[in-house]
Amino acid sequence: MTAAWTPRVQARTFDEVTAAIRRSRAAAGQLRVADRAERDRALLAIADALESRATESAPRASAAELREWAGTADPLGQTPRQEQRRDGARLRQLRVPIGVIAVLFDDAPHHVLRLLGPLLKTGNAVLLRAARHHHAAAETLVDVVRDALATTRVPPDAVQLISSEQRSSLRYLITARGDVDLLVPLVGPGLRATIIPEATVPLIEVAPGKGHLYLDATADPQLAEDIVLHCQTQPTGSGLTIDTVLVHPDIAAALLPRLGSALRRAHIHVRGDKAASAVMPDWGQVEDGDWATVHQQGQLLVAVTPGLDAAIAHIEHNGSGHTEVIITDDGQHAREFCSRVDAATVLVNTAPATDTPQHRSLVYSTQRLAPRGPLGPTELTTTKWITNLDRDIPHG
Repeated sequence: MTAAWTPRVQARTFDEVTAAIRRSRAAAGQLRVADRAERDRALLAIADALESRATESAPRASAAELREWAGTADPLGQTPRQEQRRDGARLRQLRVPIGVIAVLFDDAPHHVLRLLGPLLKTGNAVLLRAARHHHAAAETLVDVVRDALATTRVPPDAVQLISSEQRSSLRYLITARGDVDLLVPLVGPGLRATIIPEATVPLIEVAPGKGHLYLDATADPQLAEDIVLHCQTQPTGSGLTIDTVLVHPDIAAALLPRLGSALRRAHIHVRGDKAASAVMPDWGQVEDGDWATVHQQGQLLVAVTPGLDAAIAHIEHNGSGHTEVIITDDGQHAREFCSRVDAATVLVNTAPATDTPQHRSLVYSTQRLAPRGPLGPTELTTTKWITNLDRDIPHG
């Protein structure tokens, strides 16, 4: 037995994780009563610290997003519903923080800094756990964040990093039901397949998007070109996921050469099915298993599909429930696409949004239960009911 798996080491790891969770719960209690001004000042302090101490452009970009979050409306205290009972009692449903949210990630740590905006904006305490090879970099960034929080009324323990030296720290974290309120696993499919069945903490199923763009027979060629390029040339992690284009056969001969030229100029690698490659012989061939695979930015698959029904069937078989788009001038086809395609976001004649922090969210839920879609402040809150009786409470 190696030293990493001795009972003493595992007991120490358990104690460390438990202590961090306890500190997070205490911080969550303070955040629950912190007003918007205090939370916004914390976000601005973190942004200032990242800009002054970070030496890379990515953390500075994260700082700009934190400033955006500080300027957004406060979701806490909002009242989605109000009712009045027959006895005169007024019922109000209030938005409140979830509590302690654990985020697991195996991407570069500066990407996760973007999550601090919506998480702290909504008064949640954050537990982070990085992949082992990112732990040192994550520790440096979290130290910057905690030093910044120490200058505000938001406790530094509102953001903590769990050690990834021992794999057991992951198990202790994802099974801390009742102490950790929500789990957000931003990890690869292998680890995600392990976490989902083992976790006892409620989690949000986050999966990479396998998005499709269907170009109907009446699609506007310029709009098609603009949206494809828009989706394929955004920065990594922007939330844009269109990596498969489905083209109606009536427009393939005219549209694909035009689209191919634009993609070539943008240095985007394209592969097509047999029908698409017959029009564009310089494109590579798509293998059967590629249609259901999520591809990296700068790679695009193209298929010629015989109409709306075939396009929807392709999406249903290969999609991930993330984002699906149709370009068409046929109103009936647009309505059918919107009603029949099962995805968190369905768009007609427009590209996925990136003009708000929420729609650039690192977290995009593809599960059917709420929350679904990009996670912003509203989705990172829960609610409670407050009842007021407009009369004296009887005694006895």
